[in-house]
Amino acid sequence: MANSEIKVVEKLTAEDHARQPYSRCVTPQTDGSYHAEIVELPGCFATGLTAGEAYEHLEEAALSWIAAALDAGQSIPPPMDENDYSGKIVVRMPRSLHRKAAFYSKREDVSLNQFIVACIAEGVGVARKPAAPVISFTQVYSPRTEKLSTVTQPADSWKVVKHHD
Repeated sequence: MANSEIKVVEKLTAEDHARQPYSRCVTPQTDGSYHAEIVELPGCFATGLTAGEAYEHLEEAALSWIAAALDAGQSIPPPMDENDYSGKIVVRMPRSLHRKAAFYSKREDVSLNQFIVACIAEGVGVARKPAAPVISFTQVYSPRTEKLSTVTQPADSWKVVKHHD
């Protein structure tokens, strides 16, 4: 009988997850404030009067977002850097759609591949509401009230569940 190895899986804490190389994006707003978000964590964003303040609030929001998701038993999405993007995908589609795409690519005098890439690029560029998860968590900081709130989003409505002073 061979010795079997028992693999111990260590649970990551919210702090461990937050230290991962997530994509953080800070964007200036028309009112002079700044919006910051973690791309991989839906609904994880914060605002601030300066870019640095928005970033600081985002780090606090990320910890709360991750902790709330872990408490709810949800898995935490991995950072995008951990995914391997080769640039190649296989797409299955109905024959009728394949025929239409081939027709339009010929009409535009481009390859079918180039036509499909252009269609995807155009679709990705359009702002779309992501499919709502059963529950998502958001940390919102209001510079006006100087309060941080934890918000949950059930599939169809927003509801504030906790204020932090």
